[in-house]
Amino acid sequence: MGLAYDSPRQTADIDLTAAFEVGPGIDDRIEALLNSAFPRAAARLGYADLIVKVHSVTRQPKAIFETARFPALKIKVAFARRGTPQETALTRGLAPGKIEVDISFNEPLTQIQVLGLTGGAELLAYDLTELMAEKYRAMLQQKERNRNRRQDVYDLDRLIDGREFSTEDLAQILEVFVAFRPVPDIEAFRNRVRRVVEDQVLRPKHGQTYTGQPASQDE
Repeated sequence: MGLAYDSPRQTADIDLTAAFEVGPGIDDRIEALLNSAFPRAAARLGYADLIVKVHSVTRQPKAIFETARFPALKIKVAFARRGTPQETALTRGLAPGKIEVDISFNEPLTQIQVLGLTGGAELLAYDLTELMAEKYRAMLQQKERNRNRRQDVYDLDRLIDGREFSTEDLAQILEVFVAFRPVPDIEAFRNRVRRVVEDQVLRPKHGQTYTGQPASQDE
């Protein structure tokens, strides 16, 4: 959202979609690759005093990960500065500072775009159609909890505001929305959006002026 659509909303995690299938020991292999790459990346970017390592890797769903239709890995990456109490905590198996990375497998990728990064590197990302469909789907597939997916409503509002969508655009979003997954409960979607709006996520709260920032950056 930030790189492709200039969104000011910051998140505490990174969502990735793998272009390869799940195989035996894929979690161990990814952990080994990351731990091998982190020191080189930190040094190349000018953070030689930064320790970065995988703290944990969790399979989802755990019992049927390798045979699930849409498996995922939830990875916690811990980091600390050398010579600090945080480094001591890290050596004890704690994660004083961490970033969560979610890797999804078998996700259909029908609409993608290529983003140019510093140094000539490239990053594949959802295009507008795919991203909007995923935001709608995420709101519906989230388990019922005592809090709402405010960030998705905020992101959709930012993506829609100021843009015009043709009938073909809307049809494409709907096509991606229902592709390869059961059609979600539309009434549940309406109820969730209504609860978010009633919670004043996209309206001024307590007399404050709305500045375009969500009430919470990562709820």
